[in-house]
Amino acid sequence: MMWCLKGRRKVEVKGLGLGKLTVYDSMDNVIDSSRELELSIMPLWVYGSDEKATFALGEPDNSDAKLGAHAVRLGTATDLLSDRVGFFSSASSDDDYLDTFRMMYRKFPAKFEVKATDEGLSVAMAAPEQEKDRGVMPYYTALHCDVKLPGVPSALTLNVKAGGDWGRVVYELVDAKGEKWLSNGQKDAWNVDDQDARSYFVHDGWRLLSYGLPGNLPYDLARTLPSTWWGCTGGDGIVDYPLTLKKVYVERRPKTMYVNSLERVPNFGAVVLGDLYVEYAAEEDKTEAAVAKSRIRMPVDAAARSDPYAELKSTGTLPATELLSVEHPVIQDRDGQKGIFSFREMEGAVRYDLYLSLDPKGRGAVKAKSLKKSGERVDGLKANRDCYAFLVWYDKTGAQSVPSPIFKYALQDIFSNK
Repeated sequence: MMWCLKGRRKVEVKGLGLGKLTVYDSMDNVIDSSRELELSIMPLWVYGSDEKATFALGEPDNSDAKLGAHAVRLGTATDLLSDRVGFFSSASSDDDYLDTFRMMYRKFPAKFEVKATDEGLSVAMAAPEQEKDRGVMPYYTALHCDVKLPGVPSALTLNVKAGGDWGRVVYELVDAKGEKWLSNGQKDAWNVDDQDARSYFVHDGWRLLSYGLPGNLPYDLARTLPSTWWGCTGGDGIVDYPLTLKKVYVERRPKTMYVNSLERVPNFGAVVLGDLYVEYAAEEDKTEAAVAKSRIRMPVDAAARSDPYAELKSTGTLPATELLSVEHPVIQDRDGQKGIFSFREMEGAVRYDLYLSLDPKGRGAVKAKSLKKSGERVDGLKANRDCYAFLVWYDKTGAQSVPSPIFKYALQDIFSNK
């Protein structure tokens, strides 16, 4: 089976006569089996080769990766980035990057050589042989910068010359309120770390790597689609423009998987970082007017915000019960979105109404489910954050209790089979 993860590439078959090969495309169609094949992201199945056959790779074609109509060149990586902290980058400021998903993915600082060349900024591991073999886990260094991204941008695009070693770049941004944004996903969340490999070195030669930026629409703050691939710390999870690029982490892997064995990457050398661009969805997004528009918010009347806890407290006549615990289901579905709610059962109760809120005082709470007994499962919960719950119960006459004390809980997404 033959294919390219990115771009296209011709392959010349040597050592076989014409018509010796049978080639199938991904839809099981027989295609022209001439001496030259063209590889793309769609696999080809090649049959009929023998021990004398060789396959000579042509030059990589990455012309499918193009700048958008509203791209702005920020400069060269040589001018914008520096490794001013020295060869090793293990400062405490890297902790958010290092801790993103430690249960599955570890990163290790290593000695890198960063230097300007005629082609761009060359970044290479100074000593691929490290003190300990880390398997497929990457080594990294951090390149620092202070690059303003005007307006409301939609993507960062970096021109990278690489050799398909499954290294990558990770961006660190800071928004106008000082909130940090990292392009390797939200902490401890599954399947949010660039699943499309847009920031990975899975190509040969020069290629534009375009990576969507996080964002929120004005008024209702709906998240833009690229926000899926970003994590944030130190703020409210809302992108406040303008953004500033503060770091570019470069990861390298001296070894990678080949079928089912761990192998050294052949010709493991430097990657070269070229021009850096910021892209916009429309011309007007480059302006301060776009920033002003992004700050429009839906009006919220704080006095009119619902307060079910206070309302139920004023109407309750029966004594309160008490929430005791919220736990994951025992065997499966441990993704933080399902929970077992345990509470003190009350004599004479015919049902318990469970209310959930994101506010510590229960404001804006919604009725999630009516329960008959302690230990029932509730679905549709919010994972990886603090949440607040309370109960009211009813007897057979319809009399209602005062609400239970507000119970704080947080269920983490620890379900690994995703």
